[in-house]
Amino acid sequence: MSCLVTVKFGLHDVPKENSAKVYQEVYAELSKIGLAGTPLADNGGAASLPESTVMGKFPGKSAEKVGDKVHSDVKEIFKATNRKYIATVAVYIPEPVERRDGVFFFESRYRRILK
Repeated sequence: MSCLVTVKFGLHDVPKENSAKVYQEVYAELSKIGLAGTPLADNGGAASLPESTVMGKFPGKSAEKVGDKVHSDVKEIFKATNRKYIATVAVYIPEPVERRDGVFFFESRYRRILK
């Protein structure tokens, strides 16, 4: 099973003159674990996400196990920046829904706030 994980975050006490550099460093670290600000869609195109949001697909047996693993990895990355932060981790699994258009619906199965 594949889960879609979204992480929204904010860093506190980042001086404006260093903001772009600090955020780029965080994005680079998050990309090492499979979270990207412009993730690839199944059709090969890139999806642009709002600022301070990253997303990735992760294999796992349950949304909770995937969420706990990503939560732990993200927490370590933010701790390494030595900055105050807040972040939310949400895990979605594809759920077929009876809709006329036949589009899959993603339902959140895990949500956790990091501080």
